[in-house]
Amino acid sequence: MKWGLFNLVLFFWVAVLLLVALTGCAPFNGPGVVTEKDHDSTWTQITCSTINKVTTCTPIIHPEQWELRVRDREGKHHWVSVGLQEWDHVEVGDKWTR
Repeated sequence: MKWGLFNLVLFFWVAVLLLVALTGCAPFNGPGVVTEKDHDSTWTQITCSTINKVTTCTPIIHPEQWELRVRDREGKHHWVSVGLQEWDHVEVGDKWTR
């Protein structure tokens, strides 16, 4: 494969943009203060598609989920997924860090 200057420059900027986008997605690990707790029960979503007059439905099972809303030192809020034990142990107002 022959890479021209334009392709190399384009590849470089795509790589830089991808790197910048991915570094902003790092999970929050604290420290912070718990401001809210949330629990979502298991639920099932059904998706259906029809191809050549044949309809196929597929269930998507979403597992039970426990989350804490944590306010960091700058006042920003982050939703953090935790296990049931940690969710039961932590109260609103507690200091939290992973």
